Amino acid sequence: MNDSKSIEIRLFAGIREAIGMESIRIASEELGDVKSAGVLKEAIVRFHPELRPLIFASRVAVGNAFVADDDRLESALETGKTIALIPPVSGG
Repeated sequence: MNDSKSIEIRLFAGIREAIGMESIRIASEELGDVKSAGVLKEAIVRFHPELRPLIFASRVAVGNAFVADDDRLESALETGKTIALIPPVSGG
């Protein structure tokens, strides 16, 4: 990743409510070397440590598909695909 870039992570449900924003933008120099969805979650927790349990219970989506925590993200970050953090939800 280029140091002048940043990524935007869309937020949903409880995470959106807790942070009070629809998305967060993190500069690449603040992210470090994000290679996987799990590392991305760790980077977000550095900025919002109070949400650690919720963030790590959440799923990362790239485009329209969920990815596993160990899935690599380089191509998604380079191509500008939408990245979202989606917490568990319950329905009735």
